[in-house]
Amino acid sequence: MVRCGAQRSSVGSPLSVAIEALWSARQWIACAVVAFAIADYLCFAPPVVENIVWNAYFPIPFFIAAIALAWVVAGGSFGWWPVLVFVASVIAQSQLIYALPAVALVLTAPLVGILLKGRPPRVRWIVVGLAVGIGCWLAPLLQTFGSSSNLSALVRSGQGLPRMGFRWGFQVLGTVGSPSPLWLHDLPNNFFGVLSTIAINSPVNGIIVLGGLAVIATAAWRHGQRNLCALSLVTIVCSVALAIGFGLVPTKNSLNFAYMITALWATSVLVWSVVLWALVLLVAATARRVAGSEANQPRDGWHPVWSAAVLAVTGGRTGLRGRCPPLVPTRTGQCRNQRKQLPITASHCHRDRAGRTSGSGRHTRQ
Repeated sequence: MVRCGAQRSSVGSPLSVAIEALWSARQWIACAVVAFAIADYLCFAPPVVENIVWNAYFPIPFFIAAIALAWVVAGGSFGWWPVLVFVASVIAQSQLIYALPAVALVLTAPLVGILLKGRPPRVRWIVVGLAVGIGCWLAPLLQTFGSSSNLSALVRSGQGLPRMGFRWGFQVLGTVGSPSPLWLHDLPNNFFGVLSTIAINSPVNGIIVLGGLAVIATAAWRHGQRNLCALSLVTIVCSVALAIGFGLVPTKNSLNFAYMITALWATSVLVWSVVLWALVLLVAATARRVAGSEANQPRDGWHPVWSAAVLAVTGGRTGLRGRCPPLVPTRTGQCRNQRKQLPITASHCHRDRAGRTSGSGRHTRQ
């Protein structure tokens, strides 16, 4: 009974905080994505939920919560940063593979928020966040002065040993962004299945995934989609940090990938959330462009992220919203796309091959 209660608390507490943060930022669909992520683990990686108190699986709900909190902070809600510091501290102290993503999210989320939303008027969130961080890390730091220190042991361990390398890290990136989503596959139940899940992806796939996320972030920035831009940047930071962590694992510890790979399911859901969001905006932009309604959009209103990609494919130009096509004089002196009757000047008269004007004598010269 106690074990069951601990498991429920381990899963429910951080996810409840994440949903509350997303709800306060009015990201209702993201709340459903958080629920979907944990349901995906329940369906395709049941050992994670069944044995959530194990230190290898314990950080996963906190990892999902940290991603959600980082996005909220990057969106300008800096008051959630102290909560992000606490959640990230739990992740980093539970399993080493999550240390780099946790630190990266804590440091970059407020920077992205300042970049997208501007500097907040108050700095109380910084003071509270630093106090929370000191409180979470005080015991490990004090332990370094003793004879047996976990941090010192981590620094000394693996020195001089061959690592998996950055090629392996790019293969991990290719795995989380694979066209066949990882979150639709069962968790491998043996070491060779884990290796084949990652090794089947080329490092080039990882470069393509990283480049695609960068393109989405840039397009979102240029077209005013700040929330998508923030989520794209959070995804890039989280994915790259996790890939670096996998690449730094010593080769002799490769057997540990059997439980490390569980972190990739949440990251895959994150990557595909960005991609699907961008695709929805692309479809909306294409539909509006086909319907011919793009010219009626206000200059400072909502603009689709992928309109630039659509225009690049079709050979069009951007930035022409609100302009009429070139005026073409007709025989009666009325301009197309404009109701006002305009006198036609001599420059509008067309000449035939014999050099005679085709305009009538009713045309006035200005």
